[in-house]
Amino acid sequence: MKISNTRIDEFLEDYEEDVQTKKEKKPEKKILCTKCKGSSFESNDDLRKHFKSDWHIENARRCTDVFINKLHNKKKLESGFFDS
Repeated sequence: MKISNTRIDEFLEDYEEDVQTKKEKKPEKKILCTKCKGSSFESNDDLRKHFKSDWHIENARRCTDVFINKLHNKKKLESGFFDS
């Protein structure tokens, strides 16, 4: 199979344009909430609104409950509660 030089030149030009546009595009910075999986925000204002939402408050409460339960169980183990 033989490819003409013009086809190769067209391909290379397209490739160079793609590379250039990728360099020009800056990756969008997203602000993430560590308590709410899958949430990302464009600005600090959006994040502030999210912090006041029922969804975030419930997730923060659940994370706190899990942490307290783990801490409580660790103290039981350390105090010898299960020792006979």
